[in-house]
Amino acid sequence: MKCLILAAGYATRLYPLTENFPKPLLEVGGKPILDWLIEDIDSVVGPDGSPLVDEYVVVSNHKFAGIFDAWAAERPAATGKGPGHDPQGADDPGIACPNADPAAAGKETARALQGADDPGIARPNADPAATGKIASILKGADEPAATDKGPVRVPQGEPGTGIACPKACIRVIDDGSVTNEGRLGAVRDIQLGIEAIAAGCEDHESGLAGDDLLVIAGDNLLSFSLGDFISYARTTGTTCLMRYYEADPARLRKSGVAEVDACGLVLSMEEKPAQPKGNWCCPPFYYIASADVPKVAEGIAAGCGTDAPGSFLAWLCTRTRVHAWEMPGPRYDIGTLESYEAVKRVFEGK
Repeated sequence: MKCLILAAGYATRLYPLTENFPKPLLEVGGKPILDWLIEDIDSVVGPDGSPLVDEYVVVSNHKFAGIFDAWAAERPAATGKGPGHDPQGADDPGIACPNADPAAAGKETARALQGADDPGIARPNADPAATGKIASILKGADEPAATDKGPVRVPQGEPGTGIACPKACIRVIDDGSVTNEGRLGAVRDIQLGIEAIAAGCEDHESGLAGDDLLVIAGDNLLSFSLGDFISYARTTGTTCLMRYYEADPARLRKSGVAEVDACGLVLSMEEKPAQPKGNWCCPPFYYIASADVPKVAEGIAAGCGTDAPGSFLAWLCTRTRVHAWEMPGPRYDIGTLESYEAVKRVFEGK
């Protein structure tokens, strides 16, 4: 599985803090926002103990691409080099591909996780006793998890797990934009990342064949692990988004809003609706099933909106089945200086 991180915004509401520094690399609780997200995703492993995600692509604007390159190179896993982050093929080294095993999250793992009746897969709102070791590990139990069929969450570096996690490739892709007014838009950035993954890189030529794609906003933090969301998506076998209940109409009008049936099937979705049809707010965290990855280009060609990332999901749910997973806790959208300070207080000491 691949993970595409949207990080090409300019965060103008956080100026002067982000005038010359990308918001996803702001520190919270002693480390960059992106590190929190990636470390959580890295802790979601398959039956062989390898992380399900074997490659990360961070889509940046041109202004901050070099800063993301430096961050990727300084991460403990960053030992390899690849071609540059420039989409035009410049020779600037910008890829950290540290000894990643392309087979670590390949088709066999995906096939093992497809079955809806597999007891090793955690289901939404399921009884922890009925979902095997996944639920207990997510609650911090010490029981080893490597024998489960479904994805499980293992804290990185925890002694006694017996799991040595191979390190994933991290690539930075420059979308070429230099101003907030000239940005490509999130959906076009998703397509740019898909093309980069499909092309592979010098040290990690796994491509995208048959892989699902996790798309996340690089400037949000979560109070829960994405492991349950990934399990839910693999159980449904469809593209999935996350949702939470929002009662405030003003906030709904600034977000993606979905209508969802009792089984979690998305009936409709709209970005920033003037008249919201429901109360299910959908943040930019998506699990795009492999069969739907090519549809991103189709949606752009068909005229779906490209500024907000949810515009593609809104278009997609009119053409195929999309499910929505209810979030078990809050997410933290760092949009202002005040919200940034508030999130730092929440994560202090974690």
